Amino acid sequence: MNKKFFNILVINLVILFFSSWANAEDSKFSQNVADKLIKIATSSSPITKKDYDDFWKSTGIKSKEEKINLISIMRANYLVIQQYNSILWECAEKSWIDNKIYDCQKINKKYLKIRNDLYKLLGDQEFKKVDDNFNKVIKISANREGSLSSNSSGDSITLEKLQYAKNTSKLVLQRVDLIMQVEFR
Repeated sequence: MNKKFFNILVINLVILFFSSWANAEDSKFSQNVADKLIKIATSSSPITKKDYDDFWKSTGIKSKEEKINLISIMRANYLVIQQYNSILWECAEKSWIDNKIYDCQKINKKYLKIRNDLYKLLGDQEFKKVDDNFNKVIKISANREGSLSSNSSGDSITLEKLQYAKNTSKLVLQRVDLIMQVEFR
């Protein structure tokens, strides 16, 4: 499996999550916080209490109430992104298998609502970029050719890469979920 392909996809997902979080909590958000969570989310090592403590220390949050509030905001944003991401990879996989653009609403009847919620979360310009990328992935998958990379030497998409991205994205999201807890478990 091409790690470069995977890294581009996962980092885009995490950046999407953080851009929405930053919009909601810009006073508590910093590049340092984003870097820490990206490192934790994409690491193959188990998440330790030290990782958890370092992340929360980087937010500047000291009280349990502030942490609960920030987690609530993060989860609200995260849930929409997680749902959208899940639909993307399911739809891309089905588009590949069917060799045509698959109707994403068949995967999740709430697709249009989730899409609208993401629009509200990101705003017009950011949503347009995300939606364009979503449609690009689906189209490339349906055609079974092309690359997600902007340069012509990028790796071509394959069913194996789509399935790998789908499964790995789920793991990354699970790792983020472990950090979004009031106490380390």
